[in-house]
Amino acid sequence: MTQGFGARKKVVYGLLLAAAVAGLLIDRLHPRNGPASARADAVIAGAVPPPSSARDGGPPLAAIFEKPLESGPPADPPSGFRDGFAVTDAVRQACERQEDRDSDGGEGGQAGAAEPVARAEAFRTAHRLRGTVLRGGQARALVDDRLLAPGDELDGFRLERIEDYRAVFVRDRERVILVLPRPGES
Repeated sequence: MTQGFGARKKVVYGLLLAAAVAGLLIDRLHPRNGPASARADAVIAGAVPPPSSARDGGPPLAAIFEKPLESGPPADPPSGFRDGFAVTDAVRQACERQEDRDSDGGEGGQAGAAEPVARAEAFRTAHRLRGTVLRGGQARALVDDRLLAPGDELDGFRLERIEDYRAVFVRDRERVILVLPRPGES
């Protein structure tokens, strides 16, 4: 029975091959009434439109790009319309009040808020995650040349947790995540 199946397969494949060869021959030998295939030397010189001029009803293309762009809102917006992206006086005043509070360190101000951000950014740029290991409930992170476990400290930041390709450090309310590029990423 396996010989019969193999012979049937050969017949089917032979018929498919014959049909493909017949289709190829018909395609190549049959004259075409449609468009001819494109060639680089078949470009007609008159097919390219000449550059526009003022007599054609428009300025030359170069003149469009030489004119500086108009910037700013139109001089007289139609009545009843306003610029939806313009800063209103109420928003401007609220921002100025917030800036005053921030500079004075008053209530609601965050004097010294830039310091933790700078600390976190300095930590992120000073250290490089070189590898992570997660095995049998134990996790380790290789940061620079030190092997760290969760709970270990580095420059005042405590290693909170280790994940695949990531190590999360915390200090007070600051969080820094060192990321190891995955294979194939740069």
